[in-house]
Amino acid sequence: MRDYTHFLFYSCQITESSIILDHTETTHAVRVLRLKQNQLFNVTDGCGQIFTCTLDQVHDGKAYGSIVHRKSLQRINARIHLNIGIPDRDALETVATACTAMGVERITPVICACSQDQWWNKLWPKHYQRLQNKMISAMKQSLYPFLPALDSPLTVEQALENCSGKKITADPEGENICTAINTVDFPVSCFIGPPGGYSEKEISLFKTHGSTMVRIAPTRLRTELASIVLCAQLLCMG
Repeated sequence: MRDYTHFLFYSCQITESSIILDHTETTHAVRVLRLKQNQLFNVTDGCGQIFTCTLDQVHDGKAYGSIVHRKSLQRINARIHLNIGIPDRDALETVATACTAMGVERITPVICACSQDQWWNKLWPKHYQRLQNKMISAMKQSLYPFLPALDSPLTVEQALENCSGKKITADPEGENICTAINTVDFPVSCFIGPPGGYSEKEISLFKTHGSTMVRIAPTRLRTELASIVLCAQLLCMG
């Protein structure tokens, strides 16, 4: 018999004793993985809890299960808030999925002077839902049951006011991160510029707010790669 506890499903409909999987999760569980009645499977609420359940029935495209065991996991010590200068949609999706899998706690898209083609201005709820779905998939694949918070786009000034803890900004002219930062006290708010980088005014603003300016690689990186590299470096320091 196949062991379905190696897979992780997501639900926002969880009570003390039961869960309901939505249509998408049910399709994956029943039609793709062939989950059968009375078999065990694991579900998360995205807030650190994993529920082991038995499948009771499938009705109207939704799976209904009974909770037989629950456990709470702790977050990793490296609490990271990523503030990313908005790139194109595909690049932002790449960052959101990768950083979810790595355990980043929060993601804020930031509107910068060099942000181009303001695709987020219209239909943000639609873009938000697509990003959220990508992040849920990444969370399930990683088996780390914490879904990062995803903010609506903010200006640089708003993002700086909205963050807490130590501030770190990726800057090609900054000091090498290995020498600039020996140890990290979390939480940390890190900033990555959009394609084209930060303007001089924005760099000055980061310095005014006490952000540590660091060079994260010997070469110039694209926004999505820089985001992943910086978060990975901070995770290793944690």
